[in-house]
Amino acid sequence: MEKTIYKKILEAQKKIGAIKKGKTNPFFKSKYADINTYIDEVKPILNEVGLIILQPLTIKDGKVAIKTIIIDIDSGEEVGGIVKLPENPDPQKMGAIITYFRRYSIQSLLFLQAEDDDANSVSGEDVVVEYGEKECPICKKRHTGQYPKCLECWKSGKEPAKIKKIVNEEVEPF
Repeated sequence: MEKTIYKKILEAQKKIGAIKKGKTNPFFKSKYADINTYIDEVKPILNEVGLIILQPLTIKDGKVAIKTIIIDIDSGEEVGGIVKLPENPDPQKMGAIITYFRRYSIQSLLFLQAEDDDANSVSGEDVVVEYGEKECPICKKRHTGQYPKCLECWKSGKEPAKIKKIVNEEVEPF
């Protein structure tokens, strides 16, 4: 059977433009595209070319994960990926984490552009998105996540003398 899924993904990529960032993050005043924007932009085009997209929650290595799958309805072929999610006992925060990773999984899998609001030129400061372990500039404790401050300092509202702004979409530190 001839592989058609890649031809269909190419056809969809040609039709999908940059995803417009129409929502504003109230914490950082940055723009982002929410999951509904991605669904509204991507799903009709994928369906038009004969592809469907699914994002079931699953377990990988004992951790909750999102599996993003694109399926060719004619051939049954599929492409996809799995990303393990950071753990958070708060259901509302976990929901935000799931939504966050759903968006970026779609963007990554389809190799989509996101409209850039050029936060560097707007803020006049460096904009950094960081992951992995780092030192909190306030209390000097090591922590993980995309924020420069640890969760405790973030909750307390403490600020160092000079801190770089962070582009965040919609989740709190974890």
